[in-house]
Amino acid sequence: MTRNRAFGLVRTTYGQIAIWALILLLGTALLRWQVDLNSARTTPALGSGRLATGLAGLGAWFLAGLWWFQRPSLSLEGPRSAPAPGVRALSYGWGLAFLVLVGLVLRLTWLGSAPLFEDDAWRYLWDGALSANGQNPYVLPPQTVKIAPSFAGARDPFLAAQRALVEAEPDALKILYKINHPWLASLYPPVAQAIFAVAHWLAPYSISGFQILLMLWELMSLALFAVLLRAWGQPLYWLLGYWWNPLLIEEVANSLHMDALMLPFMALALLTMRWAQRSIGSALATVAVVLAAGVKIWPLVLLPVLAPWIAGRDWRANLARALGLGLLAGLATALVFWPMVSGILQGNQAQSGLVAYAQRWEMNDSLFMAAKGFWHQIVGLELSLAERVTRWMVAGLVAGLSLYFWRRGTTAPTAFLWVAALLFMTSPTQFPWYYIWLFPALLLRPVWPLLALSATLPLYYWRFQAQAQDWTPWFDQGLVWLEFGPILVWLAWLAIAQLRAKHMNKGPRRPRHPQNEASQHSNPS
Repeated sequence: MTRNRAFGLVRTTYGQIAIWALILLLGTALLRWQVDLNSARTTPALGSGRLATGLAGLGAWFLAGLWWFQRPSLSLEGPRSAPAPGVRALSYGWGLAFLVLVGLVLRLTWLGSAPLFEDDAWRYLWDGALSANGQNPYVLPPQTVKIAPSFAGARDPFLAAQRALVEAEPDALKILYKINHPWLASLYPPVAQAIFAVAHWLAPYSISGFQILLMLWELMSLALFAVLLRAWGQPLYWLLGYWWNPLLIEEVANSLHMDALMLPFMALALLTMRWAQRSIGSALATVAVVLAAGVKIWPLVLLPVLAPWIAGRDWRANLARALGLGLLAGLATALVFWPMVSGILQGNQAQSGLVAYAQRWEMNDSLFMAAKGFWHQIVGLELSLAERVTRWMVAGLVAGLSLYFWRRGTTAPTAFLWVAALLFMTSPTQFPWYYIWLFPALLLRPVWPLLALSATLPLYYWRFQAQAQDWTPWFDQGLVWLEFGPILVWLAWLAIAQLRAKHMNKGPRRPRHPQNEASQHSNPS
């Protein structure tokens, strides 16, 4: 190939896409090398800034390419204009195969790497071993099992069974010493526990085995996303928003966060709601949302939000159907969560991971921290009371937004996206992997400020370096706003622009004609 032809390739759509993908691949490989290098150091947290900077840079490159090839108009309702010439070819044949292959290679780049700054995966392996052996992971915390002598289990059947598991499997004891917050029992819901058990059956106590399971799970999610995009009339190139996203790839393929396990269920819920007028579609959508909540509890709030689309807009005319689906939702929720409820009741509730998370967990938050500070420092409420008031305020905001969408008749993907986004932006724990909550609705209704979180959320990993150097308060109260401040300003600007556009479209009020007013007064009929 001549030099001119090589430079000419850069100017073609396929050439640009290939260069976009190549830089993503090279950058991911460099990050993998950096993770392995930091893992060998005695203080790996000091290298977290490099990971944060690298992920943020890759996220910015990813967003630039996504914008360049889609060329959308900036709107809270998503893109309106057509994609760039030639990009639609990615929706078919070899283009789609190329899309899948690049995303798969990006994930394979992380295969075999140990999670550097996150250690939740060790809990998944231990919970999977318990569930695979018929034990309830919500009864005892790992610390109790780890320190108890073998004879102590004779007085407690739960402790006896788990001690027997530790003594029979040498790898089990190694896992116990790596679990974070070992004084708390598991907080992961039962559907997630079932998937952990499958991972244990396939590859006991194996990080690489769980990585492969997550990779296969994401491929299943991708296939459902493709069907979902077609069903809702969106082009398949929006799959890139998830499949090539550097932040999400790192959070799942390296950090192994289990939030990705709920994606197929949410895709099935939105897909079946496309045909929600059919009774079987409504029932499947209800069950799919409950199963998603069985991975992460928060999707339960979507049941009332999505009720108008599941049970029909005119629920009074379909009262029997609405009551039937409500009963189905209640029974499915009770069935899915019964192991969790029974385990918490049988154990010590002070050692419950779910209770501790709901009451005390707070990390990397922005709006929640600001609201809590207002109630505590300005109003003068006691700190714990200020936190409870803030949590109730968030619940009220979610309920209010749900009521607004119900009355307005907003489409299901839009309602799902903005309720999930509100939960994430006002949550006391705004971890980067919680960004997964916004998918797949963000692919159906792409909103650029929310997509831009892919480039700002990696700044969270600066916290590990700040913690190593005793700068944690500077990060928690200052640098965290670099993650969320630009996004909040952008969202506010778009909201104001949209409100102004609607006001302009209404036009000025037509003044009344004096003769018409006189005639109206003279003829009241």
